[in-house]
Amino acid sequence: MTFNDSLFMTNLWDLAVYTNGRPTKPSELVKQGIPVIKIAELSRGITTQTNMVSRDVVDPKHIVRAGDLLFAWSGTIGIHIYKGPEAALNQHIFKVVAKDFIDQAYLRYLLEDQLKVLQEFVEEHKTTMGHVTIANLKAVEVSIPEDRNKQRQVASYIEAIDNLLNVQEQQSKTLEHIVTGK
Repeated sequence: MTFNDSLFMTNLWDLAVYTNGRPTKPSELVKQGIPVIKIAELSRGITTQTNMVSRDVVDPKHIVRAGDLLFAWSGTIGIHIYKGPEAALNQHIFKVVAKDFIDQAYLRYLLEDQLKVLQEFVEEHKTTMGHVTIANLKAVEVSIPEDRNKQRQVASYIEAIDNLLNVQEQQSKTLEHIVTGK
C-alpha cells in the first residue's frame, strides 16, 4: 500500500454484523446433536465434555460452520476462525460477518490487531468477568483502505506470514519432541 491510497476512518462496530450467540438452556441438552460452541471450545476444541443440542432448537443465525469468524467478547477475549463441524454458537461469542465494503479476511486481521485495545477496555471495567461492549467496538476508530482489492492484498500478505509462522512453530515442536522425547 502506498501513501496515495485512499483511506477512510470508521469504527469496528460499523465494519461488520456482529451476531451474538444464544444462551443454551439445560433442558435443550441432548446426547446426540450438534456441539455448542462456548469459549472453552474455541481454545480446546470439541471434546467429550462439549454440550450438544438438537439442531431444531437453534435459529439459523446461531449456526456456525468451518471458516466462520468468531469473536469471544467475554472473559478470555479473542478472534478465532472456527474449524469444527456445524455447531450452535453460545452466548458471549459474536459471529462476525464483514459488511459489503470490507474484505472478510482483512476484517479478521484488523480485529486481531485491535485485541490489545479491546483487552484494555475489559481490564478497565472488570468486576468479575470483563467483557467487550458494543460501545467499546464503536469507540475503536480505525483507518482502512477504501479499495477492497487493497484490503484483500494486505490480508493475503498477512496470511502468508501467518502460515510461515505456523510451519515454523510446528517444526520447533517436532524438534523439541525429538530432543526431549516428550
